Amino acid sequence: MENAAGAHLLNHLQGPQWSVAYGRKGADEVDYAVGRGTTRRALEIKSGRPRGASGLSAFHRHYPKAKVWLVGETGIPLAEFFSRPPQEWLAE
Repeated sequence: MENAAGAHLLNHLQGPQWSVAYGRKGADEVDYAVGRGTTRRALEIKSGRPRGASGLSAFHRHYPKAKVWLVGETGIPLAEFFSRPPQEWLAE
């Protein structure tokens, strides 16, 4: 599911103004770090049983103005995430 979410992001967020990357600092990681200019977003994709998402907390500490999203059962439903272009999520 993480790969499908990454493909969804990359298919829609093209051009030099967007950056989409895997985010890792030490033991903390997020599935995707998305940037546009000085705006940052972090996404953690959970397709099964949710486990800890300490990477989202670490990302938010490093980028306090950033929004962080959990996509999956306990956050944005996967079907809803895939039904909208990522630009819509990133504008919220």
